[in-house]
Amino acid sequence: MVKSHGFDMEAIGNSAQRSDRLSFGKKPSRELPGLPYAVIGGVIILGIVIAIMFYLWRRRETKGSSQVDEGDKTPRAIIKMDQPPPFIIPSLTNPEFAKEFDTTLFQRRESLQPIAFSLSDIKPVDYQPCSDKTTFTPSKFGLGKLCFSVFYDEESEQLTFFLIRAVHLPAKNMRGTADPYVKITLLPDKSRKIFTKVHRKTLNPIFNENFVFTFPPTSLKSRVIRLVVYDFDRFSRPTVIGHVMVSLGDIDFKPPRCGEEHVWRDLKEAIPSELKRGEILISLTYLPNAERLTVVLLKARELNLPASAKTDEDVRLSIKLTMVTGGRLMKTKRTAVIRKEARPEFNEAFSMELAKSNTSDTCIVAAMQYQSGSFGYPKVLGRVVVGANRYSTGDGLAHWNEMMTTPRSAVVQWHALL
Repeated sequence: MVKSHGFDMEAIGNSAQRSDRLSFGKKPSRELPGLPYAVIGGVIILGIVIAIMFYLWRRRETKGSSQVDEGDKTPRAIIKMDQPPPFIIPSLTNPEFAKEFDTTLFQRRESLQPIAFSLSDIKPVDYQPCSDKTTFTPSKFGLGKLCFSVFYDEESEQLTFFLIRAVHLPAKNMRGTADPYVKITLLPDKSRKIFTKVHRKTLNPIFNENFVFTFPPTSLKSRVIRLVVYDFDRFSRPTVIGHVMVSLGDIDFKPPRCGEEHVWRDLKEAIPSELKRGEILISLTYLPNAERLTVVLLKARELNLPASAKTDEDVRLSIKLTMVTGGRLMKTKRTAVIRKEARPEFNEAFSMELAKSNTSDTCIVAAMQYQSGSFGYPKVLGRVVVGANRYSTGDGLAHWNEMMTTPRSAVVQWHALL
């Protein structure tokens, strides 16, 4: 071991070797002197450039706004005034302002000054009641009235029927209104049927519609106009409100009247035999525990088929049953097709689910259908609506209420087709 001046030279050499091994493989770090200063300098230069650009842009905008557009040829001038002109409030008392107006039109009358007028200045026509608010005598049948006029021209052989209005119609729904329309038929010709427009939510509809019929004067006295007022229903057959039969032989068509005067007639409830379509016998049973409704379509009678179907021996009959809940179609079923008979019997039962909570918002619609042959397209002869107060009235409502008051019992009743 070599020692020099009290130092261990071997130990010093070993420590130097260890330090060399530890530093082996490491890259020496090169720090860029002055890096933060370069970043700061770049930011400052960028800010100066942005400021110069903004200044040049603002100067250009100011210069452009002060110059007159070359396309604008309107001369402009700058007026310099030592003192602004005095502001004068417009007033009728100011002579400078009032001389341009007729001050007599702007004179105000004192509230206590009396008004002088004569009775001759009052026009009674201005104080007559409006025609829409005129009171009418109620119908003795309680179904309302129809107003119309009739005119016949012998030269053109044309009858003009003018349907004006209806008043005091009975309400047909829970809202206390109706959706009336009128079907017009000139008897004895039943082939041509004319309908008016449907008037929504009113009991006093104003029609103002003209209808023209052509026939010779020789048959004028034997003609009868039949007016049937219906209440439109989206979900079932329209309900008959009443009808009026107008015999043209009772109307004076001679001058000066010529039949143009307004005629008022009461609506009658009794349906003529021509309007009867037949009847269906229906049985209803409700099981509240099982929440199930059973409808039995038993038979039909006095079916009034069209003339074409009466002569056709190959006419088939069937009944289409529909259940409506909450205004939605829930289920549809149909009986078997049977041959035409005077009193056809179906005797088919249909069971449908009906919750207790929906019994006050449900109805069933039974539509009698007829078709030519086994593969003909079925046509509706008439319908029957049996259900809650929202959908049905009269016999249909009574039948439904009796079924609900006597659960688990079959309630049988005849219903007229409408």
